[in-house]
Amino acid sequence: MCRAIRNYIFAFIGYSVVLILYGCFLHPVIGPGYSVDIKVDNNETLKVKDIKFLEDIIAAENFIGRRITGSDSRKCIYYIKDKPQIQAGYCYDREKDLVNDTQDIRNLRMLVSNNWKGQNPELKQEIDRLTDIFYKKLSNRFGKENIQIERRRTGPPS
Repeated sequence: MCRAIRNYIFAFIGYSVVLILYGCFLHPVIGPGYSVDIKVDNNETLKVKDIKFLEDIIAAENFIGRRITGSDSRKCIYYIKDKPQIQAGYCYDREKDLVNDTQDIRNLRMLVSNNWKGQNPELKQEIDRLTDIFYKKLSNRFGKENIQIERRRTGPPS
């Protein structure tokens, strides 16, 4: 009798731990969202004019709104596409060249995502379509060898 009760207690504790930790380590594995991260590795040729290039691509795909976040050295700009609701944005580090009096950029990353419903087949397909467009245009500009893509399942933002 005690052995049966002990097994139930262990099972209950095990299930409780899984449910409690669901949002911690399991959520990125089984989360409802989808995100694609595109990184440009070619830091030597990145200039501020490349930001205008990205904004032209984003505008051509009917993204609206503009939310800017950042610090002294890091800047991120995000846009939303209403139908279907997808977020696209890019982040980069600003670097002032005192010798040439220009501002270069480093660590350029582009993100296309929906963290709430991205696993929905239509949304996921649209995110992949947009990623293909961004990848093609970025690889034409910087070279395929300088572009890295990471696709991942995500959970809602915390």
